[in-house]
Amino acid sequence: GTTYDDTGLDDDTEYTYKVQAFDGVGNLSPFSNEASATTEAGGIVTENLFAQWEPANWNGIDANWVATNNSELSLENVEAVKEGDYIRLTLENEDEPAGTCFRSTGAGQLSLGSNSVSVSFFVKFDAMNSSNYVFDASNGDTATTGLNLVFTDATTLQAYVKDQSEGFLSTTVTTSNPSGAWHQFAMVANKDTSTMKIYRDGVEIASGNDGTSLADVVESYNPWMYGRSVLNDFGMNGLIGQLLVYNKALTGAEVLQNFNASKAYYGL
Repeated sequence: GTTYDDTGLDDDTEYTYKVQAFDGVGNLSPFSNEASATTEAGGIVTENLFAQWEPANWNGIDANWVATNNSELSLENVEAVKEGDYIRLTLENEDEPAGTCFRSTGAGQLSLGSNSVSVSFFVKFDAMNSSNYVFDASNGDTATTGLNLVFTDATTLQAYVKDQSEGFLSTTVTTSNPSGAWHQFAMVANKDTSTMKIYRDGVEIASGNDGTSLADVVESYNPWMYGRSVLNDFGMNGLIGQLLVYNKALTGAEVLQNFNASKAYYGL
């Protein structure tokens, strides 16, 4: 035959081929020149996907937020500005940092119903402040439960999650200054292994636990803030993109799958 279907290939992967002809008595030709092709990127991980937000579809107060376990959840903007297919967030200044962000509405309490939780998002910082909160959630002003991912300075990234019994997982990593370019970051809190992991552009950059362990269900976060802290109004300057929330611990392969599925959209 003169055609061949190669099946079972990995997504977003380059494969190289060369062919050899033969005649009826088994004589073989030299190999052809090599030809390469890259498979298409697969979609995002959908198993245990709790909520998804895509800024390209934002048309005002109501954002395109898909909450599979809570139909009442929506997002409202706080003076956010659409810039192309993305949303720009701006702090007023570092001394009085209240500025733009996205937040869940009061009716949209989230109960993940699981001790493990993963959050993945694309973000582009304009510049780094002293406390660059990208994602934060708590159960109100008391913050007896909560989770967040924050650059405490230009190169120090911390992930944290706390349950209702004061158990918590946390880890911190030093990484290069991310400002000026799009990046995917993900935090994965795994109750079963008492481990917090941080990923950058699909690659694990931290794994450990500076805290204790999770005992109770991680639940009742209200509000969720994308681009600012819930309690102290610290936030970030820059552009925000896709946000994915899972009520499970993503594997490294799944974090990479999400990165590969969306990276072309962000020019990566």
